[in-house]
Amino acid sequence: MKQEKKWKDHVRSILAEYEAGRVQEPLTQSGLAQQAGVSRQTLWRDEEIRSLYTATQTHLKDFKKVGRKNSDARIYALEAQLQKARMENNRLIQTIVKAAQLMTEDAIDPRRYFEDTTS
Repeated sequence: MKQEKKWKDHVRSILAEYEAGRVQEPLTQSGLAQQAGVSRQTLWRDEEIRSLYTATQTHLKDFKKVGRKNSDARIYALEAQLQKARMENNRLIQTIVKAAQLMTEDAIDPRRYFEDTTS
């Protein structure tokens, strides 16, 4: 019985994360079952979880429709996506610089492996 409560609580928390907008991945029954560690049939058999899943799906669809109509929300989402891409780009640049430093310390010319970006 404890195992049953545990997975239901986990599913409820996952669905709450989706509803709050903290998860950007699409909500699917298979994905939810995989995250909860149960089968899709187990999820679908439980009427409470099934209704909660349906309500969350409806909320996400309604939110998506509103987001498309509201240009400010779309701009905000794109700015967040741009910021994330910039952070990833900076992290990759730092990794390349660190690799070049290590190569230089080992008496290897990094220019042999990295093309000049200005040409």
